[in-house]
Amino acid sequence: MVDLGRYDLGDFKASEEKDMQGGEFELIPQDHYVGMLIDAEDKETRKGDGRYLALTWELLAEPNKGRRLWANLNLVNKNQKAVAIARQELGAIIKAAGRETIQTTDELMNIPVLLFVKIEKGKDGYADKNVIKGYSPASGTVDSVSGGSVKEKEEQAVEKKAPLKGPWDN
Repeated sequence: MVDLGRYDLGDFKASEEKDMQGGEFELIPQDHYVGMLIDAEDKETRKGDGRYLALTWELLAEPNKGRRLWANLNLVNKNQKAVAIARQELGAIIKAAGRETIQTTDELMNIPVLLFVKIEKGKDGYADKNVIKGYSPASGTVDSVSGGSVKEKEEQAVEKKAPLKGPWDN
């Protein structure tokens, strides 16, 4: 329990506060975005008969900088097709991060990766949502901020003898 008296809310009345919006995010358009993995959790499935890796990605470039996307990889599941898809997706993430093998998800954290984001139609009363459908190395790819490529920026930085700054270097 938290005693709200310590927050000096005065004559706080909920009815006088502006209503919050429904909590739905505006979908981002289907495109490639530079993002990085910021969280990974091992979770049990709802039925308790499997485990999945819950990944949180954060976009690094404007106008969607700071937006988060999620991906769940069913690595232990009765459905072997789901496991095969999860292993393929994990492999793509590891390769996009410039690794061949990893021991922990910490080895994938905070590495810029190019995410291919699509819009998936909602089912069973759920709204449409953004989903990650592909992963590639961020180096030498199209930069969603300026439309230029990361490789071009690297070359310009060398010419100017200035350090390369990406959208993640703020």
